[in-house]
Amino acid sequence: MLTIGLDTRLKDQAAFGWKRRLRNSWAFLCGGSLISPNFILTAAHCGSQSSAVVVNKYLRKAQPDIVRLGSRYIKRRYNPKTDVTIKQFIQHPYWDPPKHYYDIALVELAKPVSFSKTVQPACLPGSFSSKYDAYITGWGVTDETAKTLSSILRAAEVDIIDSSECNALLNPFSNRNWWGLMDHQLCAGKLEGGVDTCQGDSGGPLQVKLQETKYEGNMHMVIGVTSFGFKCGVKDQPGIYTRVSSFVEWIESIVWPQ
Repeated sequence: MLTIGLDTRLKDQAAFGWKRRLRNSWAFLCGGSLISPNFILTAAHCGSQSSAVVVNKYLRKAQPDIVRLGSRYIKRRYNPKTDVTIKQFIQHPYWDPPKHYYDIALVELAKPVSFSKTVQPACLPGSFSSKYDAYITGWGVTDETAKTLSSILRAAEVDIIDSSECNALLNPFSNRNWWGLMDHQLCAGKLEGGVDTCQGDSGGPLQVKLQETKYEGNMHMVIGVTSFGFKCGVKDQPGIYTRVSSFVEWIESIVWPQ
């Protein structure tokens, strides 16, 4: 994430880990949001063979192996106290790579996690107003040219950008895989540049802060899932996020089928 590195203690933040082929270590290349004891919300492309994030000869398979919860610092070895194996990766049925639409997925955990002072779920949105401060978080690259991943969870405040303005700014980058924002997408960033999600932040949350509780601290509502961008932190090139409110019925049908 290209940011100034705001401190964060988001308790719903998840990191997805892939087992490396040659070394007994892990690569954490995508993020997500805990929304129930059994499910993480993330981007569909984090589990796709066509994703540039996971097509890597050094990884054992395309889909991630574990989810890490309750950690601000990412270490590249397995930790039984924070890591949970994955039961299944459920991509949205309309996800059709390499097109950049319907980029949302649910990851079912092999066992439910217990909520604690460091692990809490995010709320799903009903509706939200642009008056709320929005935040992006992740362990993605801090230097796009060097591809250096952050070892500490970073956060930054961003603006929700009007869809028509965003389309006008990004129209030069339209192609056969993305021809402008659909209703199920959001645009966010800082138009002056310098603050943005980047490689490794995919699937992580675009959130707004709710009330602060007495015992659990700040609660957050996840309004977007980090999907893609054309460059990281470039002036007038905001990022594209999947709008979570457009998929609440689909999410609920899987996470809370009763």
